[in-house]
Amino acid sequence: MYRHPSVTGELVKTVRDEIQTLQDFVTHAESYADENFIGKREVGPDGKLGKFVFKTYRTIIETAKHFGAGVAALKLCKDNDNYKFPLKFISIFAPNIEPWYIMDIGCMVYGYTLAPIYATLGPDSVGYVLNQTESQVLGLVTKQVELISKEKTKGNLNHLKYLIVMDKADPNFETAKVKAEEAGFKVFSFEEVCAAGEKNFKESAIPEVKPDLPYTLCYTSGTTGDPKGAVYTHGNIVAQVAGIKMSSIETDESDVHLSYLPLAHIAERGTFINVMYVGAKVGIFNGNIKLMKDDLE
Repeated sequence: MYRHPSVTGELVKTVRDEIQTLQDFVTHAESYADENFIGKREVGPDGKLGKFVFKTYRTIIETAKHFGAGVAALKLCKDNDNYKFPLKFISIFAPNIEPWYIMDIGCMVYGYTLAPIYATLGPDSVGYVLNQTESQVLGLVTKQVELISKEKTKGNLNHLKYLIVMDKADPNFETAKVKAEEAGFKVFSFEEVCAAGEKNFKESAIPEVKPDLPYTLCYTSGTTGDPKGAVYTHGNIVAQVAGIKMSSIETDESDVHLSYLPLAHIAERGTFINVMYVGAKVGIFNGNIKLMKDDLE
């Protein structure tokens, strides 16, 4: 392991003293309120992908706060006492889509610990992560609901109770919802959780987040056995961004990051948080690697 030659004393812990947690990062990002933040390509009537359309920092962060408040209002998370301090786990099993980023920011603000799962994993690995973390809440897309429902019916998911479906516009959403409910899940759309949060939102009710609170359990892809989870605290990620800022990698508000790596990967989320710090933009990869060149044009 090597240290940056410009750092000879104590390790760098933050980009600025007032930023100690990812909750502080979000507060800082609110200063970019009217700037574009997260975008995706429009799909035309003919099914072809059009230009990127972005939502502002204000819109994304406001929705994220409503999501966090909605989880609290609906009482979806209970404390897991198997760790150093009680943790409230939320898992996500989905590709890179807009609600993924919003749920992530909501977890940063409300102090939920995110345990994401690669969207390409099979039932054994998915079940392993959900059971180890004892996650009661899972965000997922419609096409993943059948897999999760089958595992629930088999008795393999003893702790999972609530599904948050992140793509209600999918034409198969209602059918998938019925199957999930038959398997024993309570199903919400992402929009329903945000609406519940908006109705009950109070800025003063947002809990204080400490630097040593685990922000995420980042699991491997499970190619050599069961997935292995690494714990990253809020302080760890703040220090990571500080390290990026001290390196030769220069980013500013004029940059646009094409979000291609899975968000379950810590490198992608670290990059996302760095983008948020400097007020830059994130364009979401269209999902088809053959069309990736088009995303860059």
